[in-house]
Amino acid sequence: MLLQKLNELEEICFPFPYREDQLHSLLTIAKAICLFINKQGQITESYEQPCGYVLYIPLDDGIEILRIGILPEYRRKHLAWSFLQYLANTLSPGDRILLEVSSLNTAAMELYRKAGFQVLRKRASYYQDGSDALILEKKLLPN
Repeated sequence: MLLQKLNELEEICFPFPYREDQLHSLLTIAKAICLFINKQGQITESYEQPCGYVLYIPLDDGIEILRIGILPEYRRKHLAWSFLQYLANTLSPGDRILLEVSSLNTAAMELYRKAGFQVLRKRASYYQDGSDALILEKKLLPN
């Protein structure tokens, strides 16, 4: 059921969605963790009536966010921001959050800039549409 729900959300949220076999590999081999958010902004493991989801992999020094997918009708309602805050609160000072974003995804870039992410490096012409992939990092500062 989880895999089916993730696959449905991928198809709606992204122009180039992960395939079901890719999602399966991320969940089983890479040990990715998936959390969902509902329209009240509650973050949970339950995938009943989600408005969005985050898929991430724990690292020795933080996490790598693989996906933040928000249904189109719930975008610009701070749900992605809620995910970023939630994940940052699960980490320790000195840890970091990594993620990758298309250089053409201006809404996401603005969100990540406001959240304190910095460009770590660029992968030129990485995506199917020819856009660059930007690898972003946020280091959590000591209190």
